[in-house]
Amino acid sequence: PVPHIHHAPEVTGLCGRTARRETALFPLTPTDDPNVVSFATAELRGAIESQGECHGFRALEFLPSGSRPANPALYLGHVYRLLSHGRYHMTAREEPHTGRIEPARVVATWEPLAVHPAHIEAVYQVSGEHTLDFTVTVRPTEPLPAYELYLSHYFAPAWRPYVYLQPAPYLRSGEPVLWPCEVNEFIRGVYLAYPRDREAMLTLFDGRWHGDHPVPFAVGRHYHAPVAVYASALEGLAVVATARRSECFCVYGTYDSPDGRDNILHHNSLYFGMFGDDLRPGDERVAHLRYHFVRWDAASDLPLRLWEEWEAGG
Repeated sequence: PVPHIHHAPEVTGLCGRTARRETALFPLTPTDDPNVVSFATAELRGAIESQGECHGFRALEFLPSGSRPANPALYLGHVYRLLSHGRYHMTAREEPHTGRIEPARVVATWEPLAVHPAHIEAVYQVSGEHTLDFTVTVRPTEPLPAYELYLSHYFAPAWRPYVYLQPAPYLRSGEPVLWPCEVNEFIRGVYLAYPRDREAMLTLFDGRWHGDHPVPFAVGRHYHAPVAVYASALEGLAVVATARRSECFCVYGTYDSPDGRDNILHHNSLYFGMFGDDLRPGDERVAHLRYHFVRWDAASDLPLRLWEEWEAGG
């Protein structure tokens, strides 16, 4: 039996049938590796690693096709860099942490360290036939100004990125723009950042991305919604990654390019910058991500509708 089922609006499933979307916790199955569990629904299967260099969702497959959207050597949903105003704190996977496997969730935990004075708990759950949930809770023990929880994802080469942008300034349009992230000379060789607003944009230049861990960013328009889509046009499949607007102050990513030598193309990565405001001792902040595995024609507004329904549902 599947516990904690909450019914939601209907959506077309991967097998072509109309299925009721549910928030449910599906059971996890132990494997030969004590740090890894597997899972399967009617439309999705994969594994979750509880700790180490590659903690997160692994070996994901659409069913029944067996198509794999994630980079096979890496993961979706990974606690990566921790930053605050003018400062890089640490890369989480390189610091001590523990993993715990429960019947319907996987938990990774970091205790406060001198380099990063905060407790982190990351929770992985299979929440529906075609949804995965990743929730991270941060409890600081010292002040962390303009704090950023940076969460990473890496996709297979054939899966291409899309984001929803605010309309171009002065066009007097309120309609969001679905942009296939494609290279041009202005952005070639750098990563792309889509901030929520002006205040979020300024964090890119406050020093946190300088020093020993530099990352160059090109910044254009603000995001319309914290949604990123990685899609395989040939198969008509997509992973729609969604965050909460109130929690996500910037979306970061890469671009598509015809140049096979382009390292940004090969990285094929997506990041969510969560929080971006001041954390104080005693605070508790929670970041919520949901991944939707769906059929998509690279034109419909399905990704945006999935985000709107999830956002409205709290």
